[in-house]
Amino acid sequence: IAEFVTSQTPADQFGIVNAGYANTNTVYERFENLNVLETLPTISRLDIFWETATSGLLSELNTAISASGGDTDATGIDAWNFNLDEADAPGTVIVNDFYFVNNLGAQITPSEANLVSVVDQLGNNVTNKFTFTAGGVANTYDITTASGAYFYYDNPQGYTYTFTFRVNDTDPNVTIQGKLENIPPSISNTSPINVTKGTEIIISTINAVNGSNPSGGQSTDDITHTIIAQSPAGIFSLTNNGTRVINTSAAAIGTGQFTLQTCDAGGSCVPNTFIVNFTEPAVDSDFNINGGKTINDGDGVALWFANNTTNLTANIPNYLDGGSGITARDFLFGFQAPTSTNTTLQRDVCQPNVAPQGGSGTFTNQTFSSGLTTGGIFYVWVEGINTNNLVPRDTSKADDRVPHLNTRYAIQYR
Repeated sequence: IAEFVTSQTPADQFGIVNAGYANTNTVYERFENLNVLETLPTISRLDIFWETATSGLLSELNTAISASGGDTDATGIDAWNFNLDEADAPGTVIVNDFYFVNNLGAQITPSEANLVSVVDQLGNNVTNKFTFTAGGVANTYDITTASGAYFYYDNPQGYTYTFTFRVNDTDPNVTIQGKLENIPPSISNTSPINVTKGTEIIISTINAVNGSNPSGGQSTDDITHTIIAQSPAGIFSLTNNGTRVINTSAAAIGTGQFTLQTCDAGGSCVPNTFIVNFTEPAVDSDFNINGGKTINDGDGVALWFANNTTNLTANIPNYLDGGSGITARDFLFGFQAPTSTNTTLQRDVCQPNVAPQGGSGTFTNQTFSSGLTTGGIFYVWVEGINTNNLVPRDTSKADDRVPHLNTRYAIQYR
């Protein structure tokens, strides 16, 4: 009947093959180690059929079974428009007028409904952050942030809350989820930034907040800054634990810009581009000569704004060059550069290199150690007033005076 083959070599094989059934007198060989038997199946001579009173899909049957409990059994929630972000304040309605439905999707009229729990994806029970109240329409409900509840999006994977409700004290409970939304960070520093040439500190403090509600006490937490692009003028970098922007080019002049990227703990990043205008510094206060300089008849004044006295008289106008006092242009003495800064040197205008002798004009030479040496914009105001009557007429009349006064001056920047 069967053979159990244990080797490809016939001499090493064991087992026997019996002949098929012939009659009641058939003799079978016996083998005591292993017997594998095969029998013919029994074939019925009857045709058997099964018949049921209904037909259809099992899913349709399950639906019908669930609906047979009536419209009071809650199996789901509809109108669940969850809207919660980290900037929301306590008392904010985050789901408005949602309702429970049965297995057919129809709204039910619960006799009782309760919020059992709220759990985040980390397993933390945060039920106390939410309140469950009746909605503005019959048989609807609201979810509101609880008193004193604030939210902070400090997880790059976000926060997903699972709400579990028990309706009519009937199993099973109904669950649904909602996600906390991250609000991008922002900075309040403005652009353009106007500074003088080579200024080091460009933004002393980056004023940044994340998107959480400031009343929650975490609006300035976990904020990072990176300069992701820049162009001259200026070389920009971050210091003071990444909260200050500086320029490391002392020669920066003109317009530069940099892009500052601000990121929060939730992984949201916002770029802000700043324009920096490096201008020549304003004229030093030394240039503002208190009270001005009075130049009387025959006097002269020379003012230098420099940090040294090298070549102060180079390239001067020729009418300041001194001389014999014979020609109309070659008449003046007294113009002489002091040998140190912040010094005043007075000389007689009629005699070379002597102190004022009286009876003639005085030329005042004065140096200042700072001011225009770094460039900038400056103004000179010259006001000529003739206080002497030059025409022998009635001195009480204004027209007895010469109507104009000839004044010569020179301005040079180098």
